[in-house]
Amino acid sequence: MKFEFSPHIAVPVREYERAVEFYKGLMGLDVAYSDGNETEFRCGETSLHVENNAGGRIFFEFKVDDLEAAKQQLVEAGCKAVAAAAPDGPKSYQITDPYGLSFHLWEG
Repeated sequence: MKFEFSPHIAVPVREYERAVEFYKGLMGLDVAYSDGNETEFRCGETSLHVENNAGGRIFFEFKVDDLEAAKQQLVEAGCKAVAAAAPDGPKSYQITDPYGLSFHLWEG
């Protein structure tokens, strides 16, 4: 199974509006999407997702060709998988590995 690193990184922040203004105004990043709780900034090939969530975790993503097979492989290796719906795409899973890291797994 090939896991391809996705160019999306989600970062929770305490002061959402101020953080959005910082990245948009001071740093000059382009807004690709915003719904009031999440803003996606384009940074070349990478997307930085700033989320209104003070207690959240930083998430990165992996894209796979076969979501269910990849999930099964990860679960067998000791990961926990929780089904999640991607806001603009296919079915996905939030994965927590045995070492405490979490990531988003989606089929593309």
